[in-house]
Amino acid sequence: MVSYDTVSGATMYGWASFNLTAMLDRLAGGVGLGGKVNCTDSANTVSTLANVVGCELWQSRMASNFQLNPMIAIGYSTSDHPMGWSPT
Repeated sequence: MVSYDTVSGATMYGWASFNLTAMLDRLAGGVGLGGKVNCTDSANTVSTLANVVGCELWQSRMASNFQLNPMIAIGYSTSDHPMGWSPT
């Protein structure tokens, strides 16, 4: 199981490259690189696994320090503003 890093939103499984082996280990119940993920980790996982089965899925990266709408973060059950970032 993984959950969204609501403290810093840090990428745990790869910024410039993606550590698929560690993510698969974590998703299979192993240690991986830990249980925290962010949007980049999630996009990397979805696009990599989709492309493995023949899709041509791309992703892009957003800059830091942007405003977020309330959302239910991965691994949580209530809607909130992760890291306290909210629209002004």
